[in-house]
Amino acid sequence: MSTPLLLNHSSSSSVKKSRLIIPLEDIEIINKIGEGGNGTIWLGKWKSKDVALKSLKTDDTLQDEEFEREVAVLNMLDHPSIVKLYGVCISDNRKFMIVEYYPRGSLDKLIYNCKIGKESLTLAQKLSILVDVATGMSYLHSQQIVHRDLKPGNILLSDGGNARVCDFGLSKVLSTSLGATKQIGSTCYIAIEMINDSPKYTTKVDVYSFGIIMWELFFEEAPYLNYNSKKVYKFIPNNSKMNEFNILFHVLNGERPVIPFTNREEEILWLEEFVLPFNNSFSTSSLVAISDKYLDLMKLCWSEDPNSRPSFESISRQLQYLLYESKKTFPQYYQPIN
Repeated sequence: MSTPLLLNHSSSSSVKKSRLIIPLEDIEIINKIGEGGNGTIWLGKWKSKDVALKSLKTDDTLQDEEFEREVAVLNMLDHPSIVKLYGVCISDNRKFMIVEYYPRGSLDKLIYNCKIGKESLTLAQKLSILVDVATGMSYLHSQQIVHRDLKPGNILLSDGGNARVCDFGLSKVLSTSLGATKQIGSTCYIAIEMINDSPKYTTKVDVYSFGIIMWELFFEEAPYLNYNSKKVYKFIPNNSKMNEFNILFHVLNGERPVIPFTNREEEILWLEEFVLPFNNSFSTSSLVAISDKYLDLMKLCWSEDPNSRPSFESISRQLQYLLYESKKTFPQYYQPIN
């Protein structure tokens, strides 16, 4: 049975519910821009603005429940770092969720483009993206909602480089009776307690995922299975026995994404080769100082013990400090992504 459109505590408001419904004839569907396991994404026009339409076949009960849950969650939220829901269209065999359109796409695409040299990001730009995500997640957790599928593919970027968290189909409202689902989310980003199928996991599962995202954005590589990366294995041998089938086993045994250097000398050489060229007005010492604080925070986020992980409120403050430090020292080199 599908989750009520506005969840139990909101469904009493028929006026609020009716405002969600957008007649299909009011939407101009332009072209398909994406497709995945959870549905097809279309570019459209509504009230003279570009919108994204997430479509879903209504004959899939599980996806229908995720769709209803995502609409319910988004309808509760109002924050500049959370994707904005405009409404839903319902036809005989289709449901469309109408949300903000972000032409730059998702963070995973940007990271990949950086990896292959098609785009580049300064450290300040990376920090700015992470501040947006952390601030949005802090708000989400203040509403007692756990995302449960935080990953670069679920972070959208505006033309100005601002980040928005999206895709709430697997979200859980902590006050509801919705049970934990085994191995929900994407394998590389799943927290230890979710792998163990703990029935009492908390908002800290999202913090773990954020730690993996921090690694991925900083090093511009996939967090695991990056066997041929000269960037990751510049100074250390690749002795990993991890493959796509045993990632969770290795994570449970304490393995995390590889830090490419093991001492200060290697760190300096690595930063000078892979980071300094895109931040060439930083002194090596200032870059190392920011790098150290960044990596320390990242490791705290992916701690095995959920209680050792910081809150997103704390994460946001620490990242804002690092962003301030990078802009304060060389403000002329801080530019939004465009």
